[in-house]
Amino acid sequence: RNICNEVLILCEVNHPNIIQLEEVYESENVIFIVQELCEGGDLAGLLTNPANKVKDPQLWEQRCAEFMKQTLSGLQYLHSKGIVHRDLKLENVLFKSKDP
Repeated sequence: RNICNEVLILCEVNHPNIIQLEEVYESENVIFIVQELCEGGDLAGLLTNPANKVKDPQLWEQRCAEFMKQTLSGLQYLHSKGIVHRDLKLENVLFKSKDP
């Protein structure tokens, strides 16, 4: 039932900072949801990977501010449609490209 609700919500939303639904496949016991490819991983991985350390703290602060701006823009859009995310965490903030 929760999966069906999620699919219905994904069909309704269209925002550049929200992953798009591509396809839904259903068998007798399983529903498969195909979403837009996000090759860049998640925000938790970006923040904890030592290879992503930025030498310039001001540049890093600007990047983090942009991530927050995009995340909040998507949330504002959802809230304007009466939708609450309910599972917002670093692992659910995804990047489309490998160089966010």
